[in-house]
Amino acid sequence: FLNFLGRYVEIFPDLLEEDIYLAGESFGGQYIPYIAKAILEKRPLLKLRGLLIGDGWIDPISLYNSYLPYAIANNLVENNSILYTNIIRLVTRCQDILSKHVHIFISECYSILDLIMNNGIIKEQDVEYTEDSCINVYDIRLSAKKPMCGMAGPSELEYVSVYLNRPDVMSSIHINGKKSEWEAFTELVHDAFQAFNSKPSIHLLPDLLTKIPIVFYNSEYDFICNHLAAENMLDNMTWNGASGFDLGTGKIASTLSWIVGDESAGSIRYARNLTYILFFNAGHMVPYNQARRSQVMLYQFIQLNLSYPNNQTI
Repeated sequence: FLNFLGRYVEIFPDLLEEDIYLAGESFGGQYIPYIAKAILEKRPLLKLRGLLIGDGWIDPISLYNSYLPYAIANNLVENNSILYTNIIRLVTRCQDILSKHVHIFISECYSILDLIMNNGIIKEQDVEYTEDSCINVYDIRLSAKKPMCGMAGPSELEYVSVYLNRPDVMSSIHINGKKSEWEAFTELVHDAFQAFNSKPSIHLLPDLLTKIPIVFYNSEYDFICNHLAAENMLDNMTWNGASGFDLGTGKIASTLSWIVGDESAGSIRYARNLTYILFFNAGHMVPYNQARRSQVMLYQFIQLNLSYPNNQTI
């Protein structure tokens, strides 16, 4: 990526005069901190000003430990059911593995999510229920079918594929003559970018937060990278001289209503260069579900003002 960035700056040198913000979602929770660290250390002329990470896969321990509590809280699994007992067995096995080593992805722990999404309680209002129905791990409000269980993304992607495979579009991005077509999801690309055995990016965050502000945002209905995991991660993380949302005065930062256009759009917390926003009525792809509110968040962050009461700003 740094090689690409170097060549890009050669072609567009004005980039050196612009403020840069890195933003992404899901597994971008691994890429973005690593890229930010590399830019700060190896491309200091670039003006990296902040990061935004949405529903990020950042801390595997918090994620794997969150699946059962989130499922119970959202009535996807019943306490003391046979499914619950089977999940507990997997959780115990997972925690034993995590006590010995932590990698970005651990298949034995991911099986907790697999078991719940394939066997959890399907909402009664799912009028499309069939034997291959499963819990939509990107948005538990929506129906889904095995094996993807929602991970194929929004249905509109089929139109994106049609557009990107048009000859004129392919020609305009210089891939004419090549025997390739755009696909919304391929196992080959997915596996190549996983870096399963790398060290999780959470270990980079404390140092990054001494240099630049970071916004973490999560959604109410995402399961795979759910907000309980993010909140647990932040509550237990130490950065800039304190742990969690400790304000350093014996007080804990309050969870406040985040208001957008006179509506309660979610909740917000801030401490020591870190902002956390929980979006109401959204799934894994927050900007897809809440485009206007996402735009407001981005604008407020770039202006370094996330609309706190009492004139608090970041």
